[in-house]
Amino acid sequence: MNRTQSTSRWQRSFLFVGLFLVASILWNCGGPPLDNQQNSNNGTQSNPLTECADNTTSPSPFFGPWTAQGALKTTAPEGEYFQVSTHMKVRMQSEKAVEEFQRIMDMIQKALPQQKGLLASSFYFSQSCGYARTLTIWQDYESMVRFVNSSAHAEAMANASVIASHFRTTHWKGNPQQWPVTWDKAVKALLPVEINVYKATTASAP
Repeated sequence: MNRTQSTSRWQRSFLFVGLFLVASILWNCGGPPLDNQQNSNNGTQSNPLTECADNTTSPSPFFGPWTAQGALKTTAPEGEYFQVSTHMKVRMQSEKAVEEFQRIMDMIQKALPQQKGLLASSFYFSQSCGYARTLTIWQDYESMVRFVNSSAHAEAMANASVIASHFRTTHWKGNPQQWPVTWDKAVKALLPVEINVYKATTASAP
């Protein structure tokens, strides 16, 4: 496999890691914290999700039913829609973590096309920094929750700390007057969000 093919494989995979991490939203809304989770300060100070800079990588084209030629449709969805922005740091130096990541992502990739309500997705991945960002747009909150409750997603969440050391995520509603969703808004929405820190663990049995 050449470098271009390898990078493309990572890019496809990191979209799905963002999708299985949307479950953390449920904990951020007042539920119990994940196991092996700590909180770190964020804001304007440098932290593990901002200390590395990569200005050479751009977000991927959008794809999904509410896109056309790699961009969001100009016509907004009817009524409110649901947006999720995630940012994570992957344990790129761990061979076991990378292998487990790919196994889980292959599983999620098979399950995702069966999920209803995902309108569009885009991702950003910096291989030099190990940073991955995802921006997903759902038809409604219930559509996202259906995916969160799937068996594939549950297994992915059980092994999240094997794959990632830091992540943060947030969600917000949009309406037709606020369309289109942009990466600039997605990045800014995460700035005040507290970073969740995972201690490294071993993978759970599949």
